[in-house]
Amino acid sequence: MGETKTIDVSEIRFSSTVYPTEEDMKLWESLSPAEQQAIIKRDLDEAEASGIAAPETLDQVIERLRSERKSSG
Repeated sequence: MGETKTIDVSEIRFSSTVYPTEEDMKLWESLSPAEQQAIIKRDLDEAEASGIAAPETLDQVIERLRSERKSSG
């Protein structure tokens, strides 16, 4: 197996938290696919660690939403 390359994206932050600005889009497009993946992983890890929402797998999310949909109508 090859070595895992660690990519430091700690200094890369976007100005918008909701909808990307033109500047954010240019920044995103300037990143390599590996840097983009590292940022996605970092942001997901930070969101999960924030305690705002319980960590769930995709299957758990789908099951929960299906259950809520059935119970609401």
